[in-house]
Amino acid sequence: MVSDMPEYQERTANNISTIRARIQKMIDIDGHRIDRLAAPWVFGNEVLSYILDLSPESLKKIRLHTEFFTGEAVSQLLFTIPSADPARYAEAVRYKFYTGDLPEWLHIGEPPLPPPIAVGTNFKGRLVNPDLARVQAYLGNLARAGLFDDRGDQRTVFLEIGPGYGGIEHHLLTLMPNKVTCIMIDLPLMLVISSAYIATNNPGAKIYIYDPEDPRPVTSDDVAKYDVIMIPHYRLDLLTGIDKIDFAMNVCSFQEMELCEVRSYLEFIAERLTHTAMVHANEYPDGRTLNDLFAEYFTLHPSREAYSQLLPPGSNGPFLHFLTRNGYRWRIRRVGLTPGNTDQVRH
Repeated sequence: MVSDMPEYQERTANNISTIRARIQKMIDIDGHRIDRLAAPWVFGNEVLSYILDLSPESLKKIRLHTEFFTGEAVSQLLFTIPSADPARYAEAVRYKFYTGDLPEWLHIGEPPLPPPIAVGTNFKGRLVNPDLARVQAYLGNLARAGLFDDRGDQRTVFLEIGPGYGGIEHHLLTLMPNKVTCIMIDLPLMLVISSAYIATNNPGAKIYIYDPEDPRPVTSDDVAKYDVIMIPHYRLDLLTGIDKIDFAMNVCSFQEMELCEVRSYLEFIAERLTHTAMVHANEYPDGRTLNDLFAEYFTLHPSREAYSQLLPPGSNGPFLHFLTRNGYRWRIRRVGLTPGNTDQVRH
């Protein structure tokens, strides 16, 4: 039996103009700070500057403008092969592997775009594409680490440094309504992209965006009030009033920063982390890794020695590590079932 294709539902774009204007203000007022970027992102900022010229209606389709930093070809989103077997496609992009031991409620799908844009292949009523499979992998591993555990009346505080287009945050807000606050730290131009994606696909989300004309510190009260908090990469100091971060994440951007900048993020997280941080692909082009720096602040799970056994011979990465404060009793478990072992982490 073939599942019905998820239907596109018209969403509001009313707040996208307001959000974009706020971020444009960041760029206009704080431009001197934005210039101090690693070389790849100086170039990236120039390439992506056209995003600011998109209309609100075009920003609702922001997913078609993400290939520069996801590495996927936009043609993978625009077209599907009518004769393709959805099950074989889902296996080819590893979606079936990443969902294999997860309960159905944790199986995610790409939000549909207006027809005839496909945004993926329909597998069991969910739109699947290579980047969606990547997001599914991260969510699954975070789930195995306890992200979706019940915390009663307390919101789970999730921090991502460099959240890209906001795919993980969109799914957290969908899966944990009113139970999670996502703190997103990124370049202002990238915040245009992620804010448009979330405002479109999570239209009820309460979003706080840094205002350079009123740069007040973010407080724990704000964390309890907002679903999303967006801060530019040069204002980490405004988050020092937050007393806890439950989960933190960085994917493929620490190695684009100077070591002093990475250290400032690690110090900030280490002082507040209640549970787990996850880092992925943190290797510089010359082969140096950040593992020694991580080990100054955290215990690594699995250990580097154990993880090396999971890599092909001669490979140095990419690395996927879970970080916890030293002395924290940490485990990987099957979601909703019984505790398991670290070999259940899916790479």
